[in-house]
Amino acid sequence: MSSTLPADASSNPDGTTPDSGEVDGGLGTDGGDGGGAHEGGVRDGGARDGGERDTGVHDAGIEDGRVHEGGRADGGPPTDGAVPHGVWTPLSTTNAPAPRSFHTATWNGSRLLVWGGWDGYDSFDTGGRYDPVNDTWAATTTVGAPSKRSFASAVWDDVRGKLIVWGGAGGGGYRADGGLYDPSTDVWSPLQLTGAPEARQKQTAVWTGSKMIVWGGDAATGPLGTGGIYDAAGDSWTATSATNAPSARRNHAAVWTGSKMIVWGGDVGPGDTDTGGIYDPVGDSWTPTSTSGAPSPRRSVSVVWTGTEMIVWSGYAATTSSAVSGGARFNPTTGTWTPISSAGAPSPRVGNAAVWTGTKMLVWGGSDSGGYRQDGFLYDPATDSWSPITDTNAPTARQYHSGTWTGSAMLVWGGTIGSGPVDTGGMYRP
Repeated sequence: MSSTLPADASSNPDGTTPDSGEVDGGLGTDGGDGGGAHEGGVRDGGARDGGERDTGVHDAGIEDGRVHEGGRADGGPPTDGAVPHGVWTPLSTTNAPAPRSFHTATWNGSRLLVWGGWDGYDSFDTGGRYDPVNDTWAATTTVGAPSKRSFASAVWDDVRGKLIVWGGAGGGGYRADGGLYDPSTDVWSPLQLTGAPEARQKQTAVWTGSKMIVWGGDAATGPLGTGGIYDAAGDSWTATSATNAPSARRNHAAVWTGSKMIVWGGDVGPGDTDTGGIYDPVGDSWTPTSTSGAPSPRRSVSVVWTGTEMIVWSGYAATTSSAVSGGARFNPTTGTWTPISSAGAPSPRVGNAAVWTGTKMLVWGGSDSGGYRQDGFLYDPATDSWSPITDTNAPTARQYHSGTWTGSAMLVWGGTIGSGPVDTGGMYRP
């Protein structure tokens, strides 16, 4: 493990104004991220929606150590018993994308789609399609692809079968453009520019089942409190209301509940916040989240949606210039926060992956005061308890990697280790 203190990602990989950032897709998400969307991508889809259909994440089974279509209809693990739970399997590096971090990573039902990112010197307009059934990679074409960038947003449109990429930073500036990628034909097509939000990076994006909602982020002028709704069917943009919207911020978290988007935390420049808002796209209206019982102000948190609650954990605090411990669960129906147990919890960290498995939040990797981490933990909200997972055959300790939920396993890829970015990864089935 590296003894280097963790960076809070305060240096911008594309030469633009420095500030603190985090992976998305998370890296996030995305982002399907168990419902959680993170700046620069949708982890677990970047947006992970607790297994709801509109995430674009479909059930998959595993046999012979690889993911196969045809898991149980109820979303549970396959019953063939070919592979025990709690096992790490390495991903092939043959034909994998070049080493990188701050990329997008999205599950389309059968493939992990990786695109963009940064290698410490330059951003990418390249990517790859990982097939876990055969443990193989295929490159994404650069013909018609968006320009090189990192901190972009990406969601999977399961209705039209396309990856939607928007925003980010590259070439010394912020981006207000994007593209639509069809992995079945390896073809990019342009995304409508008219009416798109202001150019930005480190925004959040969630997929509603028919639309992508982009909000917040970082522009040349600082944090933003604006957003836009991209209608995939009509290839058109509509601005989100600014009335009662949360204060401008970047490096915040967002989840899709199935009917509303919840935004929380982030860097309001200067300092962090413990405020947030619930956005209703039907009524184009915002309702503030309560601060009573909320986690302390922070940015770059781990976040997932369980189907009934948003779980927020750890993150980075500007007041201490370090990762912060603790977290809480937010119930949008009651508007209340419930603290998360600290007993057996992982060390506070940033740059880790977090996905929702359908019953638990799975956290892996990242960096803390001791350096890069190779450990992972499961949080069970039903019992308010943490349990460690094995690190046998786990990927090398790293931060700013992606973690994507397939419906039965987490795929970890890329990120940064002590010597720089990597092109390695692993699959873990809880």
